[in-house]
Amino acid sequence: MEPLRKFIKLDQNPAASWLNMARVTVRRAEREMSVLADLKAMNPQTLALMNRFSDYFFVLGRFHNNP
Repeated sequence: MEPLRKFIKLDQNPAASWLNMARVTVRRAEREMSVLADLKAMNPQTLALMNRFSDYFFVLGRFHNNP
């Protein structure tokens, strides 16, 4: 895929839209887990994994966004 040079919307087809929703959901969970990590001991790799999941869904959404 080409490097990003501008903001993109992942909404060109249903697959890209659903992948974007998955990414948004994972990001929200990551933020909530970050708050929880401040209160309780948590494996730091858990937050890193959530971040990788959101990256994965973004790249997969970009792939499916192209017609």
